[in-house]
Amino acid sequence: MRKLVIKIIVASILLSFGGSITYAEAATTGAEQLQGGNEKQFLSQSEVEKVDKFVVVKDNQFILNTSMVTPDLRDIIETQISTTNDTIRKNGYTINPETKEINENTHTPQIMARSASVKGLSHKWFWWGERVYFKTNAAVNYIVNRFYSHAETLTGLGIVSTVLSSGVATAVAGSGALYFQHVARRLNAYNNSHRKKHIYMDMNYHGGVSFHTF
Repeated sequence: MRKLVIKIIVASILLSFGGSITYAEAATTGAEQLQGGNEKQFLSQSEVEKVDKFVVVKDNQFILNTSMVTPDLRDIIETQISTTNDTIRKNGYTINPETKEINENTHTPQIMARSASVKGLSHKWFWWGERVYFKTNAAVNYIVNRFYSHAETLTGLGIVSTVLSSGVATAVAGSGALYFQHVARRLNAYNNSHRKKHIYMDMNYHGGVSFHTF
């Protein structure tokens, strides 16, 4: 029941962007062809991690090897890649072809300044969203507190500020707040169970989140 509530909350947030979502877990076949769900409209972070190896950089644009994914999953991935590529072209951003990171020196000074102001907090931007690195407990606490005090837009990190800002303005005041509180609890719990390690959080543009050590 709790998982269903979270799904409904995330759906309400994303609907504020003019879209809708259907949750479906990805699976792999022997040929490593990625499978989506019926009426696929949502990209989970686990799916991002599986499909990323099929995304390459050519002429400063992201390109998906479509032969390795099924049509339902391919459509949503290509849509996201197209959106990211448009942003890169319009803003003159550059992509590191080896790491597939959208170079930080192309971000606005405001973003860089805010990120640098919190010790142990940094981020990288990819076609799918943002990776936020935490090297101190203070950095984790900062993001956790910002999620809990969701009325304050986090302008220091690209994807997080996107999720917390204009597109979700009405949802943040209502049920959407529960989603951010849920992510804050997960981040805090993951950090507490890995106190002697550095951690990072991946958050994609569909609201999918995952946590890892590094």
